Amino acid sequence: MTTVGYGDEVPVTTGGRLVGLGLMIAGVALLGSVTATLASWLVHAVAREDAAQEVGVRDETQALRAEIAGLRHQVTELVDLLRPAGVPDPADPDRPVHVAARTTPRE
Repeated sequence: MTTVGYGDEVPVTTGGRLVGLGLMIAGVALLGSVTATLASWLVHAVAREDAAQEVGVRDETQALRAEIAGLRHQVTELVDLLRPAGVPDPADPDRPVHVAARTTPRE
């Protein structure tokens, strides 16, 4: 709801009432436009921040996947070193058995 003035004087003629109606509609439209512009700016700023954060998360995820792949390879090599020579891997019996030269630990 909106008003024109303080209510102590009101438009009496049809022309005056139409001018008052036009001013009320223009006032509501102006306030709505300012509010919509502010909301749009806020949404755009949050979307930019989310996009930047998503890129960082994507890069970090790729780095972690590469690290996991390297660790899996190291674990496979360690399992091959620790398994007695010629004994197949029970988890993957089709995998070829690699006989690694055992070294004695340094003291």
